[in-house]
Amino acid sequence: SMSSLAKERKFKIRAKDFENAEYARRLDVVLTKLRRFMPTLSPAFDVRALTKQIIDVLTVEDRLLGANGTCARVVTRLPHRLWWDVAPGGALFHALKVYLEYKRDGKLRDGGVSEYGRHEFCEFIERVRQELLALRLMKFVKIHIPDDVEDAEALRRLAREMHAVLALTPNEEGVTHVLKSDDSDDKAADEAAYWRIAQTGTAETSSAKPEHRLHFWFYPDSYDTWYADSSITGKGKAPWPKSASKFVSGEAVRTV
Repeated sequence: SMSSLAKERKFKIRAKDFENAEYARRLDVVLTKLRRFMPTLSPAFDVRALTKQIIDVLTVEDRLLGANGTCARVVTRLPHRLWWDVAPGGALFHALKVYLEYKRDGKLRDGGVSEYGRHEFCEFIERVRQELLALRLMKFVKIHIPDDVEDAEALRRLAREMHAVLALTPNEEGVTHVLKSDDSDDKAADEAAYWRIAQTGTAETSSAKPEHRLHFWFYPDSYDTWYADSSITGKGKAPWPKSASKFVSGEAVRTV
């Protein structure tokens, strides 16, 4: 049904993703390590408080750096999977370490509402990115931009400005992104081409029906959110806003 495609998708963090027992147990180990790094942390700052901070950061990140974001496009959101890397020395630990440094210094207070707050938040995201790259917990983007896409040279210049490595072919080793023309006018397009299933679970209702956390592929409107199994296998598939205005220069970038 094409009617479902007209609906706007909305990024919505589900708290239970970050509040389940396994995530909390592993986050407690991360918090213990953070206390060694920052011994002035209040004893009242527990796993629940840390979880709230993670959710707050993800919410602000989407508002500022998502499809309708207000930060400069040369600052990109962090890959969603990094917020799930709860190993003691993993990506989440290092992201939170930078975050707590900023908070200690009185920054990131207004959630990116003011112009200065937006600048601070974008600076924070870029600082996290550089740290994760240096630690090899995140790879430099390697992108292929075909010659036949509109404004290919301008897009290549933009990619370089964003510190990406350009690939000559889409199958070159290490390619993380491939640019393709937005096909919003192709009514026969397969919706599943726009997302992959990142996680499967059951709804916390009496029916306990299966549901899936979908990762939508395309930057800048790429994120994870949950849908009922019936919404992606039956009528009214998961909605995708087919609007070229969502993308830089009418192009979409597929992310991993």
